[in-house]
Amino acid sequence: MKPFKIVLVLLLAACFSCSKKSKVYRQLVQVDSVLYANYPDSAKTMLRGITPQTSADSAYYNILKTQTDYMLHKTEYVFTDINYSINYYRRHFDAQKLANAYYYKAMIDVDHDLLTEETALLLKEAEKLSEETSDNNLKNKICSALAYLNGVFGNYEESLKYAKEEYYYATKLNNNRDIAYGLLRLSECYERCGLMDSSKLCINECKKLAHYINNDDKAFVYSLLGESFMRTNIDSAQIYFTAALKYRKGSIPYQNLMEIYFAKNDSVTAKLYCDSALSLAWNKQKIGIYAELAQKYFDCKDINGLKNATDQIVSTHEKILDYDKNKFIIELQRKYDIDLYQQKIRSRVIITSLAGILLVAVLVLLHCIRVRRVNNQRMKAELDYSKAKNTLALLEERIAVLESDKKSKTKELSLLKEKAGNLKNEMQANLQHGHNLYDRLLRKETVIAWSDFDILCMLDFLGTINQEFVASLDNDYKDLNASQKLFLTVDFLMEKEDCVVGKMLSLERQSLRNKRNRIEKKRVVLA
Repeated sequence: MKPFKIVLVLLLAACFSCSKKSKVYRQLVQVDSVLYANYPDSAKTMLRGITPQTSADSAYYNILKTQTDYMLHKTEYVFTDINYSINYYRRHFDAQKLANAYYYKAMIDVDHDLLTEETALLLKEAEKLSEETSDNNLKNKICSALAYLNGVFGNYEESLKYAKEEYYYATKLNNNRDIAYGLLRLSECYERCGLMDSSKLCINECKKLAHYINNDDKAFVYSLLGESFMRTNIDSAQIYFTAALKYRKGSIPYQNLMEIYFAKNDSVTAKLYCDSALSLAWNKQKIGIYAELAQKYFDCKDINGLKNATDQIVSTHEKILDYDKNKFIIELQRKYDIDLYQQKIRSRVIITSLAGILLVAVLVLLHCIRVRRVNNQRMKAELDYSKAKNTLALLEERIAVLESDKKSKTKELSLLKEKAGNLKNEMQANLQHGHNLYDRLLRKETVIAWSDFDILCMLDFLGTINQEFVASLDNDYKDLNASQKLFLTVDFLMEKEDCVVGKMLSLERQSLRNKRNRIEKKRVVLA
């Protein structure tokens, strides 16, 4: 049975190796945890060192890349990557990852102010899938997006409902940053619904949180507070944006301060904030800033400033087009490399499978040859052993005939008697050998090294003291070999315990039961 054990080990090893996640997948999980901790810069650096190797890796990688770009405000209005993830997770269903893919596809629209019914449908689909998960962070993000979208569409009651759910999941996450954002969303929704007291209460609670969070999150909260006052009190908004910049420099607070100073007709200070915003903004944001400048120059009838701002818009737009073109080429090359790698993997799998099938076939053939050879050896041993007995019986019969015949030749008779005597001595030696072996059985010694000849000698001796049992081995069973007869001798005649029998025959408990069952199947059933 050793060849089959080898095959089993090989198959188990193959299954185990297939079940393990790839190294790339484990790296992507680490990136996911970094993004969850709100460190998109670190995540972007980690993603640069990762090359997806499988379809599953690519689908997961695309979601994380889109999420990173979104958190860094650098998303491009290109759906190639995220559509790949959506199609993959539709075929290989994963509620959490598919919901994330739908969410970030919708957020690309939101990031580019392209809010449509399709955006709302994507978020509703993401919401439905998130209910099948226990990911409160995902549910929080989706509710936040739906609260914002319904507010834009004028569905203020619906927006308030989702804002409350967003705040609920934020409290479950116990994350001050998410709680602060949820409070601001609630404040905005309460204000739109005319509930000013509730709105002010949420603003005050949000201010308290700024003392308990790290500097990056303080900048985020103060920036959100500034945006919430932009419509009603630009002086308060200015204070909050300035406070946000103390903790972290960001293009959005600079841009908002630029708009505030333009509104106050302080063009000099506004341009200073404009330069700071442009130094940190990504290309799409730069277009918005230059557009704001162009409007101001137009209002002031500054033709040179208007021309310069317009040229910057055109130049930045060309950079975006060049970036998109290069990105498409890089993405095409990456997909080609992935397809080529997957093709090599498939070829290896086919070759490995064929080699495995061939190995199994060879092992089965070798096992069959071994079984045939062992059976032939056992049959030869039994025939050789019984041949001596049969020859002695024939010689004794011939001697009896010659002795009864008075005309018999004395020379032939003496030769036959000599041969018979030699065979008797041989039989006697076999019986003595069998006696010694039987004594070893009584002493519970191991019998694993016994040959078929040894077993036959022992059974021959056993027939002299228990002829009924030895006869039953041939009469009550069909085609027992020497090894099975020895097993029955130890198991039944000697009435040893399983642990003793197993030790004598070097068999484990399960192997002992299996051998007992195989022998039992050879028992002759009386009609």
